[in-house]
Amino acid sequence: MRLMLGMLVMLSLVVLLAVPVHADINSVKVSKEHFGIKDKFTISGTVNDSDRVMLLASIKGPGGEKLTVTAISDHDTQTFTFASVNADELFKTSGVYIATIFTENQRPKDGFEIELEYVNSKITVLPDYVLELNKVGNKTATIGQKLSFEVTLTDSTVYGEKFSLEKSPPAGATISPDAGRFSWTPRLNQMGSHVFDLVVNAGPLEDRETIQIMVYQPSKTKDTFETTDVKYNAGDGLKIPAPFVDSAKDMQYYIDRYNNEPAYKEWFDANYPEYSSIYQAVGLDEPPKIPAPFVDSAKDMQYYIDRYNNEPAYKEWFDANYPEYTSIYQAVGLEEFVEKPAKEPVKEPPEQKKDHGYCGDGTKLVNDICEIASTSKQKPWWQFW
Repeated sequence: MRLMLGMLVMLSLVVLLAVPVHADINSVKVSKEHFGIKDKFTISGTVNDSDRVMLLASIKGPGGEKLTVTAISDHDTQTFTFASVNADELFKTSGVYIATIFTENQRPKDGFEIELEYVNSKITVLPDYVLELNKVGNKTATIGQKLSFEVTLTDSTVYGEKFSLEKSPPAGATISPDAGRFSWTPRLNQMGSHVFDLVVNAGPLEDRETIQIMVYQPSKTKDTFETTDVKYNAGDGLKIPAPFVDSAKDMQYYIDRYNNEPAYKEWFDANYPEYSSIYQAVGLDEPPKIPAPFVDSAKDMQYYIDRYNNEPAYKEWFDANYPEYTSIYQAVGLEEFVEKPAKEPVKEPPEQKKDHGYCGDGTKLVNDICEIASTSKQKPWWQFW
């Protein structure tokens, strides 16, 4: 008789279950994690008895389906394997099937139970655990300094989990698939915010956490720092201008090409990663980026201004790490509001009154000047011409 069972966690994945009171079976494994209705599958495992032991597997379906098969363990290897079975001989009704495996010395309730789900002509072995990541949270990193941490599960008994990074992880970041060890050393051109997912898979289950890593420039007090492949010293180790620069050309020529020609930008970034920017490569001061690298465009810019004005520690951090910006307003791309003092009203000068003198006899005052007054002489009565 052929046993029809679904797969457990991975191809040939050993499923370790709690050892019952009559602990004759140590482990059970199913040959496939997922399989179709036309496929064959097998179930096998180990026992802790060096004698030959008879084992039974009883499978019951939601529509009354039932299948019982037997196997004998090998006394040398202490293993057992049931004969392969055709899935279409067992799975008839959609739903969850329960397979119970036990020895001749056990009662069925003391054996191992495996749940198999049959939907749309596909069978999946359902894990008996919850796959969940321990919270990692957001991180900060410094250019040239290695950042590493462990990604772990809430249930340490989960077996066969695989870790990965998804949704645009930063270039150079890695995570070991089996151990969940994250490692990344940010390069010079990776300052700013990096948002991506930490992912774990085990069988049909998956869990993920979205995290943000904010990368800052090295402290201004440090003289040296390292990247993944080159050690840089302040004022030493970099040829400025870079070897490709022709000093006969205007340096703006290279900056314009970098900003306007995607192919040229890609060439520079790929071949000269040791330079923090095209400006450094040609020996010019780089204008500050607006908004600054630490600014999250999803936030209201007033958020940063309020923190700067109300949190002394935040103000100290900004002033120490971003001296290239004239103010927090410039860093977030806003025009700084400067309140101008109110102007005092301008008073008109008092009207000056002119001092008038007195003119003597025979004179009169004309435009502030005394002039001789003209008089008409009266003719005698007898003179009529």
